[in-house]
Amino acid sequence: MKNRSALLIGIGILLVIVLVSLIVGDTKIIVHYAGVLGLITIGLSAVLTGVFAESRRLRTEYREEQGREDRRHRIRLATLFLLIGLPNMLVAVLMLYVQK
Repeated sequence: MKNRSALLIGIGILLVIVLVSLIVGDTKIIVHYAGVLGLITIGLSAVLTGVFAESRRLRTEYREEQGREDRRHRIRLATLFLLIGLPNMLVAVLMLYVQK
């Protein structure tokens, strides 16, 4: 999957959430569902990049030959998750600010 398609998936999910919110008539749905989706996908992105990992483990993976290919794959997946969650998180924060 390319980065552009991941971003389009994120925007598509956001549009579905906005449409449901408009049909129901409650804009808090956008904040809740888009915010949760954004947090989950951005959190997965952080976990995949190793933000929460110990430094010893990261150094070991960098030295291993197999670790390099695994790292590239994890970074690619982390980027896709980030691009899916970013539009949702941005709109959730914007809606939270507008509702106040």
